[in-house]
Amino acid sequence: MKNYFLFLFFLVISVSGYAQGKRITGKVTDAADGMPIIGATVVAVDLDGKTNAKSVGTITDINGTFTLHVPNGCQELKFSYVGMETKTAKITGLTHINVSLASTAKALDEVVVTALGVTREAKSLNYSRQSVNAEALAENSSGNLISSLSGKVAGVTITPPGTSNGSARIVIRGTSSLTENSQPVFVIDGMIIENEPGDTSVTVDGGTGSTDLGNPVADINPDDIESIEILKGPNAAALYGSRAAQGVVLVTTKRSSTFEKTKVSYSGNFQFEKVNQFLDYQNGWGTGENSYLLDHKLTLQPNGNRLQTDLPNFSGYNSSAGAKLRSWGAPLWDQVIYGHDGVLTTHSSHPDNVKDFYETAHRYTHTLAVEGGSKKNNYRVSYTRSKGNSVVHGINESFKDIFNLRLMNTITKWMTLDSKMTYSHEKVDNRQYMNGSDKNPIYAFVTLPRSLSIDVLKHYKDENGNEMIPIGERGYNPYWNIYENTNSDTRDRVSGSMNLEVKLLPGLKAVGKAGLDAYWWKGMEFFNLGARSDVDGGMKN
Repeated sequence: MKNYFLFLFFLVISVSGYAQGKRITGKVTDAADGMPIIGATVVAVDLDGKTNAKSVGTITDINGTFTLHVPNGCQELKFSYVGMETKTAKITGLTHINVSLASTAKALDEVVVTALGVTREAKSLNYSRQSVNAEALAENSSGNLISSLSGKVAGVTITPPGTSNGSARIVIRGTSSLTENSQPVFVIDGMIIENEPGDTSVTVDGGTGSTDLGNPVADINPDDIESIEILKGPNAAALYGSRAAQGVVLVTTKRSSTFEKTKVSYSGNFQFEKVNQFLDYQNGWGTGENSYLLDHKLTLQPNGNRLQTDLPNFSGYNSSAGAKLRSWGAPLWDQVIYGHDGVLTTHSSHPDNVKDFYETAHRYTHTLAVEGGSKKNNYRVSYTRSKGNSVVHGINESFKDIFNLRLMNTITKWMTLDSKMTYSHEKVDNRQYMNGSDKNPIYAFVTLPRSLSIDVLKHYKDENGNEMIPIGERGYNPYWNIYENTNSDTRDRVSGSMNLEVKLLPGLKAVGKAGLDAYWWKGMEFFNLGARSDVDGGMKN
C-alpha cells in the first residue's frame, strides 16, 4: 500500500510540473540555403540567462523541427550547432519559433616561406612551389635529407645513394644541362649551403676507383626541420642568382615553440636494411676456363679409379688465377677435389654464395631537444647521435654527432636578432670503393665461381700473410678488401647564420644577414702488403 501511495505522489508532482510550463515547437535552418539543420541543440535558458544541469533541452529531428516543454519564467532558447554561430531567441508569448543559424567556418589562407625568408600567401605567388610535411619527413628519415624527400614532392626526381652514407641527387623538372650541375640550391634559414656530391671523382670503369664522401646536406637533422618549401623554376629563384636556375630547396629549422616553461623532447629512429633481390646465376659450371683446369693440363672428369694424389687441386689458383677464376670450367658433378683452401671437398655448386655474403644493415638515430624562454628571448638546443653500417660486413661504419643551437632575442622593441649555430662531427671507417674498382668487395661477385662457397672465401690469407683466392684478372679476395685494404676519414663542419631585423617605420623594416659554412676533412687509405696484384701495398693521406 505504501508503494502505491509513493508512486501516486510522484505522478501528481510530475503532472503538476508540466502544468506549470508551456510547449514550444519550431524549426532550425541554415541561413545560407534554408536547408533544415539535423541535430541542432535547443536549450531553455534560466531566468538569470544561464544554462545549468537542471535546464531542459532537445535536438532537432531529420526535418530540423523540435518540440520542447519549458518551465514557467523561461524567456529564451539557445540554439547551437557545430560550425554554426550560437543564437539566443526570446520566446515570451510564443508557442512556435523558427531560427536560422549562420556558418562560422572561415577559409584559412596558406602562408609559405619564399626567397630570403619572406612569408607570403601561397595564392599570391606566380610560380610553382610545394611544401613538404616536416613531421612525416622526420618519421621516415633515411639518414640523408635528399633521400627522405623521395615520393613526397611532385615533379622532383630523387636518385638515392649507392651506399648507406653516399651521395644522393635531386633534380627538379628534369635535367636541363649536360655539362653543369642540375641540382637545386639548398637554402637553410636564409643561408645558401653548398651541396656538391662527394662522388665527383668516382669513375664508372673502376681501376683504382675512389670513394663516395656523401652530401653536405646530409648533415641536416630532419628532427630539427620546421618546414621545407620546393621552389620550382627560375622565377622562384630569381633572388638567388643564376646558380639557382635549377630551383631552390628552402629549409627552415625549428625554434622554441614554448614560452615561460622548459620543454624537453626525445625522438628515436631505428632502421633495418636487407638485400632482397639478386641476379639469376647459372649453377652448372664451376671454376676454370673452357672446361679445363689449371693451365689447360687436366680435364675434370668423373673420378673413376684415380688415386687421391691425382685429384685436381684448386689451391693452385691462389698464385695463378687470372681469367681462369670464373665459372667457365668443368661441369659441377660433385667430383672429389682439393678446394681453393687445400681441403678435400667436392666440385659442387653453391647457389647462395652471393646471398650469404650480405648481412642485415642497421641505422639508429637519437635526438634530444631542450627549448624554453619567453616570447622576447627564447632558445632551442638539440643533440643528435646516429650510427649506421652497410649490408657488407665491415664497410661504411659511420658515426655522426650533430649539435644545434637556435636563439631568438628581442634587443629593443624595434630590433630583433635571430641566430643559429650547427656543429657536426662525422667519422666513417672503410668507405666502400665504388663501381668497377678492384678494391670494391662487391665487384668480385661479378665473376665469383659458382663452386666457391663463402666459408672457403673467408680464408683470404695464408699463414705468411699473403692473399689467398683472389677473384678475377685484377681483383682481390673481397675479404682482403674489407680487412686489409682499409680507409678512414673524419669531417668536422660548422655552419651558422645571424639575422638582424630593424623596424624603421610602420610597414618598413631593414634586414641584415650574415652566415658561415666551413668544414675540415682528413682521411687516410691503407693497403696491406701481400696482395697478388699489389705485393708491396701502400698508404696515403
